[in-house]
Amino acid sequence: MKKFINDLKNLINKKNFNYLLIIFFLLIVLAILEFVGIGSIPFFIGLILDSSSITQKFDLNSLGIDLSQNNDKKVILILSIGIICFFLFKNLFLMGVIYFQGFIIANFRTFLASKIFDGYLNAEYLFFLNRNSSILIRTMMTDVPNVVTHLFNLINMAKEML
Repeated sequence: MKKFINDLKNLINKKNFNYLLIIFFLLIVLAILEFVGIGSIPFFIGLILDSSSITQKFDLNSLGIDLSQNNDKKVILILSIGIICFFLFKNLFLMGVIYFQGFIIANFRTFLASKIFDGYLNAEYLFFLNRNSSILIRTMMTDVPNVVTHLFNLINMAKEML
């Protein structure tokens, strides 16, 4: 794993490597938000089905919710608004992460393609005589996007393993 990270640092510059770390941690935060969101649904359904047991187990007065009149509809309304706000926040955060990930993918593709293209421009004439031109074109057009796709698949796999 350490060799992979060192090879990755050699392949991309420091700014792009930092972008990779940021997207990795954003994906972990997103997974935690998904976990909390899915975990809140059974709690909410339990509250709807039997609101008296939930209000007895949790002290909702410390949260500023007055249950002196035993108003269960008020508690359900407040918690449903809270869950809707949480899922709205989570989906907006997901939208931002997807946009940022698309920005990073485009940035990586541009960086790697320009790095290879600069290498081709600075290569000697014999380099081009010994190579097939279709392989050089394939490297620029196909291999660079494949490298970026595999890199992000590895990041997603590492996130899912956690």
